[in-house]
Amino acid sequence: MNCDTSNENIYLLIAGEASVKEREELLFHLKSCQSCKKDYDKVITMLQQIQPSMKVQASNNLKSNIMNEIKRKEKKNNFVFLKSKWSKVAAVAAIVVLTLIIVPTVYNKGPKLSTEANAMEIFFNKSIAALKNLQSVMAEFNIRTIPGDNFELIDLNADFVKHSLWKRTNPDKWKIQKSGRTVLNDGKNQYLYVDNKLALKMKSEAEAIGWLQILLNPDLIMENERKMAEKNKAEYNIDEQSKQTILTIKAKALGDYSKSDYAFNSSILESNNTRIYTFDNSTDRLIKMQIFIEKDGKNYLVFDLLNIKYNDLISENTFSITLPAGTSWMNYEEMELKQSSEIKNMKSEEVAKLFFESLSKLDYNTLNKIAPEITSMLKKDNDFQKEVKNLVIINIDKSFKSGLYPGEFVPYEIKFKNGEIKKMNLAIRNDNKEKSWMVDGGF
Repeated sequence: MNCDTSNENIYLLIAGEASVKEREELLFHLKSCQSCKKDYDKVITMLQQIQPSMKVQASNNLKSNIMNEIKRKEKKNNFVFLKSKWSKVAAVAAIVVLTLIIVPTVYNKGPKLSTEANAMEIFFNKSIAALKNLQSVMAEFNIRTIPGDNFELIDLNADFVKHSLWKRTNPDKWKIQKSGRTVLNDGKNQYLYVDNKLALKMKSEAEAIGWLQILLNPDLIMENERKMAEKNKAEYNIDEQSKQTILTIKAKALGDYSKSDYAFNSSILESNNTRIYTFDNSTDRLIKMQIFIEKDGKNYLVFDLLNIKYNDLISENTFSITLPAGTSWMNYEEMELKQSSEIKNMKSEEVAKLFFESLSKLDYNTLNKIAPEITSMLKKDNDFQKEVKNLVIINIDKSFKSGLYPGEFVPYEIKFKNGEIKKMNLAIRNDNKEKSWMVDGGF
């Protein structure tokens, strides 16, 4: 996109009427062209200064009429308070303000006021533009979770575990690491390593880090929040200070809990949460992020961004994992293809029964078809083998769904050889392309 095309269409961005493709192209141009970015910022500043305190929304007809009038006056060259090529942009700023002042639109819960929504759109656009096309990102953050466990797991009763993230482009590579667990993506494949227990090779698009995936592209954080704002799924507040701007978002838990609240508060998205983003006003870039989960009327800090750096040089050696002697990568895709149609046609409760029966017999061949990660760990841990050998199934109950989990939870009760009884819910899913059942957690 060149400057002329950008100037011709930038009003769509300011008015919040640009398509996704138009928004991306315009933001990309503003990122690369300092002249257009400077003019854009002038218009945004002007708009912010003259925003009315009341929040109302104009009808589409009024907007159209004003736009037609502006186009008519443009031909007479009446707008001269900025460079002529930006007259339409300045005019749209006037449209936004005029239409917000003049005609309120009433919604089912009373007057819905849109100045705030427009300011939010402007804020999101600025931050997304500032965070696009980064050469590298390095970050450190704390999460309340369990060392070695899945990256997406949140445990309100756990201590903070420090995480490190590295991402660079051209070519794209990234790595996320915490105590006991590392995931690396070299642009071709994704590698999951659980210390001394598991070494798994997967496709590049695998979801081994869950919701943390969004941290690899900070602009997507704001893009996602912008989309949520459009759907009115959360409460938003912007506090613009002298050196920084703080965006606070209060959101309700996503997911279905009509059958069970088992997954409630197990992740950020599956909780009533407050997300706080802090941006540097000089760069519009994210510098701090905190997430709180609400439980029993209290807010608990579960995510804390300690530091984040942009466009720093990252050593090639960072994007590697050294396996212990005698350990090699297992191919996850090959393991999926080994599952028989008999297992695929089972119900989740039947798969759970098969899993525990195979554990009791140390039947690695069967286990590897439904629980390759656990099988790998079991083969290397003699104490683990002694613990599960000859276990007895006491009960397997009817499966249920909860939250955002794409699979099913199967309640179980088992007894170990030492007399210990364990009652939990086994997580089982078959949402892969082969529709193969996989034990995903809960043991």
